Amino acid sequence: MTRGDGTTGEDVTPNVKTIRSIPLRVDAATLKKIKLRADFEVRGEVMMTRKAFEALNRQQEQIGGKIFVNPRNSAAGAVRVLDRRSRRRAAGFFRVLLLVDGKVPFAKHSSPCRL
Repeated sequence: MTRGDGTTGEDVTPNVKTIRSIPLRVDAATLKKIKLRADFEVRGEVMMTRKAFEALNRQQEQIGGKIFVNPRNSAAGAVRVLDRRSRRRAAGFFRVLLLVDGKVPFAKHSSPCRL
């Protein structure tokens, strides 16, 4: 889901699943090892490196396309479009929060980094 207006967002799950750096499954043995239930929720930000952003704008300039203002908005916009090729520009994902039943399941924020 996107943040939307703070209350209602847009479901971009199918689009986000096309970002290669986001695993679609986590091994059951890994979940057991870190004592995490399989129905966990991950929240984070889709991101684009500055290098990828600059390359995108060079490409856009060459074809006479739209020049993007910043990498954050460009990456966020990429997951909202229907054209799969546009989503490829959102190069990565930064996990911010991991939740189970709406609560953080670890004493330390760094604990799920072992995933």
